Amino acid sequence: MPRLSPLPRSKFGLTAHLTDLAVRRIMGKPIEGTAIMARDPAMLRAGGAMERYFLSRRRKTPHRILELVTLRAAMDVGCSFCIDIGSHMVVSKHGVTPEQLRGLHAPAGSGLFTPAEVAALDLAAAMTMTPPTVTDELWARCAEHFDERQLIELTSMIGWENFRARVNHALGVESHGFATDGACAMATSATETPEPVATS
Repeated sequence: MPRLSPLPRSKFGLTAHLTDLAVRRIMGKPIEGTAIMARDPAMLRAGGAMERYFLSRRRKTPHRILELVTLRAAMDVGCSFCIDIGSHMVVSKHGVTPEQLRGLHAPAGSGLFTPAEVAALDLAAAMTMTPPTVTDELWARCAEHFDERQLIELTSMIGWENFRARVNHALGVESHGFATDGACAMATSATETPEPVATS
């Protein structure tokens, strides 16, 4: 259950109405986060600008790779909504198989992803760590597959998903049931033993 109540659709401003229509067109139904963020139209507009860029033809990085790194970051943050919608997107729009979904936890050596995808997924995992663990070796590996503009897009997409996932997690936005037939990734914490957290 969300920690902030969604704004009734009857009280949506123009930005929220347009965002809601776009989401319904792409996903087939509304998402709770839109109605929550509708309480702050300026924030909704700012987020919409990022979303539109990554969905537009202006981006240079293949959309499949952007969606894969988005899902990997969501898995590591543990946002159930982002994992749900991300799994749906990579399966329905980009042909990712259930086996590949399971392989996202350890893509290197799995034989399920291209070298470019493995590098990008490793970058997503490293950027989502606290603190981030991006090394020169990892960056050089990514630079073998992506040009400078694509590297900016990749890091921006991963950073943007960290923002989305952490905000959704804090607001209590949960899975909407987009991923069906068991084709849904699992949070990294569900497959690994978590490290103890210091309390002092």
